[in-house]
Amino acid sequence: GLELDITERKQIDQTHAFLLNCGLPNTGESFFKSLARYLAETLQMDYICIDRLAGDALCAETLAIYNAGQFENNVTYTLKDTPCGDVVGKTICVFPNKVRERFPRDAALQDLKAESYAGTTLWSSDGKPIGLIAVIGRSPLANPKLTESILSLVAIRAAGELERTHTELALKKSEEQYRLLVENAGEAILVVQDGRLVYANPKSEEMIGYTTSQLFDRPFQDFIHPDDRALVMERYLQRQRGSPAPSRYAFRLLTSAGGVMWGQLNVVLIQWRGKPATLNFMSDTTQQKKMEDRLRETHKMEGIGHLAGGIAHEFNNILAAMMMEINFLENTSTDKQTVLALKDMMALATRAADLVRQLLAFGRKSIMRLQTLDLTTLLRKQSVLLQHVLGEKIKCTLLLAGESPQIYADPDMIQQAILNLCINAKDAMPKGGQLSIKLCEVVIDDLYAKGYMDAYPGQFACVSIADTGHGMEESTLKRLFEPFFTTKDVGKGTGLGLSTAYGIVKQHKGWIEVESQFGHGSTFRVLLPAAPS
Repeated sequence: GLELDITERKQIDQTHAFLLNCGLPNTGESFFKSLARYLAETLQMDYICIDRLAGDALCAETLAIYNAGQFENNVTYTLKDTPCGDVVGKTICVFPNKVRERFPRDAALQDLKAESYAGTTLWSSDGKPIGLIAVIGRSPLANPKLTESILSLVAIRAAGELERTHTELALKKSEEQYRLLVENAGEAILVVQDGRLVYANPKSEEMIGYTTSQLFDRPFQDFIHPDDRALVMERYLQRQRGSPAPSRYAFRLLTSAGGVMWGQLNVVLIQWRGKPATLNFMSDTTQQKKMEDRLRETHKMEGIGHLAGGIAHEFNNILAAMMMEINFLENTSTDKQTVLALKDMMALATRAADLVRQLLAFGRKSIMRLQTLDLTTLLRKQSVLLQHVLGEKIKCTLLLAGESPQIYADPDMIQQAILNLCINAKDAMPKGGQLSIKLCEVVIDDLYAKGYMDAYPGQFACVSIADTGHGMEESTLKRLFEPFFTTKDVGKGTGLGLSTAYGIVKQHKGWIEVESQFGHGSTFRVLLPAAPS
């Protein structure tokens, strides 16, 4: 008979079979751990280490460590003065015996009392070293040729697995970075497909006020203001058809609280799960729109003020001359009927002069008699007159801070402005109500000042006048301080009360803030700069 030793061939076949099944789903163990265990049993080695190279191949991060039948925690180590350092860049490196003597500075070899070592480099698909496999034994290597063959065989599969896991980790990391970016973005990010929202980041919920489930349950057009709905849907359909459509524009949205916000939209066409969709980036521009509206209103009021002030100034000169002539004729005439007629003319001229003074105040052309003024004292004195003017149906409450800053102002003009605002509040409460006048000190910072066109940082006295009247609509608020604009019936108001108050406050380098909702009263806040110390 003839007998052949086929042990090596059988082990190679078994290695092929192992590699075919290793790392399959539901095996319960990672590929690298299974490989480490298999190499230890097949090559009868005591210590197996599978590494990923890092730091320009100067150090290694272990993927699996199998020592004397037990897995150890992964570590990072430098390759200098180790046999692994000799492996990198080579196909196979084998030290059949006396490996401890060759590398006396390798503490791990000394601890293991290692005698033999074999290692192989794991190469990437583009020919770069990316990892290594090392097997260490406490006995001399019995069959170096078999060890080299098996390491060469498993190295190809291990390198492919290492590249795959590296790609998966990089992809997972990239996906995590994009997820964090999208979820923490300062603008709303939405995906719309077939007219419905299919994705919305957390900022979308915060901006519009609806939860994700509420957003997904309804067509996107339901959240658009009715006046802008046709425009938005038309452009959406244009993009879906491939027709040119503006990718950046603004429109209004309806919030969950029943309010309206302005959104600046930037749209990109994408594929979402195999179907066309739009990726929408939206910024809340509500405050910007309000600032633009305030700027337009301020410019309009400035223009009206210059016009009214200029006309009033010229008209005042004419009136002054007329009143002097009337007074001269009244003092020199002896005819009773003529004197009576002149008195009526003087009364009409006086009324005209009063209107002129109000227009001059609005146009900020009045001559001011400035002095240091304590608003607490002024309001206490004025409260008696105010209660008389307001009548019995309206209860006036005066809330004064313990200390309030003094202002540098014309007392008569400040009293006129406060009186005009209180009369306006009275007219808003024809059936009676509550009027609250509050005085306090406020400090305006840069952030707050940005919200109001006339505001600026500093220390201010704030007089707040709040009523429980019928409130005002948005259209009324926009024209509130225009001269001769009034919502009262003809003959019941000149429309100069609020415009005069506005002009007086502006002339004192202050501003007026108004908050009002139809049916829920109004609050006027007059802010006047504190006098220098």
